[in-house]
Amino acid sequence: MAQATLKNQVSLGHSQNARYFNFLDLTSARVLSHALDTPLSTLNLTVNLLGESLEKKLNKRYLHQLKVALEQLKGLLDLVNGKNILQNKEFDVLRATQEVAILFRERGLYITITPAKSQNRYRVTGPKLLFQEALSCLISNAIQAYSQKLIGVPIVVACKQNQTVIRIDIIDLGKGMTKIQQIAAFIPGISFKGQKGIGLPFAKQIVESNFKGSFKLDSVLGRGTRVSMILPKKI
Repeated sequence: MAQATLKNQVSLGHSQNARYFNFLDLTSARVLSHALDTPLSTLNLTVNLLGESLEKKLNKRYLHQLKVALEQLKGLLDLVNGKNILQNKEFDVLRATQEVAILFRERGLYITITPAKSQNRYRVTGPKLLFQEALSCLISNAIQAYSQKLIGVPIVVACKQNQTVIRIDIIDLGKGMTKIQQIAAFIPGISFKGQKGIGLPFAKQIVESNFKGSFKLDSVLGRGTRVSMILPKKI
């Protein structure tokens, strides 16, 4: 009887572990799908535009966009393949933000970045690729916050810094969220826009785990949303 009970417990344990790892695999696949969407869309559109612009001397601009998208895809694939690319290295947040904006440009989405240029460096230490993925998720969320698909949706990414931290605000003037929605938005799989529901919790985890930073969400129903990533500054 005891052996039968033990056998059942072991069987149950294996079953629970299998479900757990299947869930992890599914979550990883969703995150990867989410991450690959922006550079792949940019590559597709830019290749088409490049073909149309061969006689218009716009090649340099489109080739730059291709380079940025390809570098991001290569980084994601290296991550999936287990290569050690997530070392904590110093990078410039403002420049990394501008590279992300390039990926959205040819989709008719002109993200306003402030400051547009700066002689000061916005330096942090951490995995640049993951910062850019977090930012891409938050910009995608901001785009989806609008009830209609608009060309040139008003989205601002504002970078500010003081002596100790760099703050990156992603601001939209979309439909906003209720207090309950703001709490639920951090639960993986919950979405109020019919999407995957992983962007906000994924970005929050990156900020807190990989940069030892903090994450804020402020939203007013009918007026818009501000999401803030606050990262310790590289001195």
